[in-house]
Amino acid sequence: PEGSPWRDLPFLGFMLLLVVLAMAFFQVWSTVPLFLRSFYQMTERSIGLLLALNALLIVFTEMLLIRALEDRDRMRMIGLGAFLVCGGLAVLSFGSGWVTAVVFMVVLTVGEMLSMPFANAVVAERAGVGSVGRYMGVYTLTFSTAFVLGPVAGTAVYQNIGPQALWFGIGAVGVVLAFALAALSRPLRARS
Repeated sequence: PEGSPWRDLPFLGFMLLLVVLAMAFFQVWSTVPLFLRSFYQMTERSIGLLLALNALLIVFTEMLLIRALEDRDRMRMIGLGAFLVCGGLAVLSFGSGWVTAVVFMVVLTVGEMLSMPFANAVVAERAGVGSVGRYMGVYTLTFSTAFVLGPVAGTAVYQNIGPQALWFGIGAVGVVLAFALAALSRPLRARS
């Protein structure tokens, strides 16, 4: 539907789910380093190397992965990506060494590579020729919102309830996101 993204209910539902996903993802720059320092006894240098692994995986594998999956249902791929991002964060609860930290980062990165590029494509496709700027503006707003809310919510849970509650909670959210995003596939394809 061309026109205002603010009147496009399936699109707004999609944006709301992306805010939740991005809030989880942005824990990588807020609560995750605190947790790795406190519970994994990792140094700042080690945490930096772990974050560099994310960048290396994206540089060397993202385009191959996207090409291999470009014919699949995009919303299902975004749902799988959301599940893996959240599942990667939940992995942090199951260990305290380098192996667990690397598994966390690999799972999260694969989820990021599945969800973010396909989300861009869905937004551009949904917008139609005359409304891409408006739709992309709302899409950008979702990440700005999550960038503010995610660290605040994450650190509040981390400090008041505990990190295990945060990681398991995010893992549960990932399951919900996977189903909700897949359920939006048909409504987002439909044109009014």
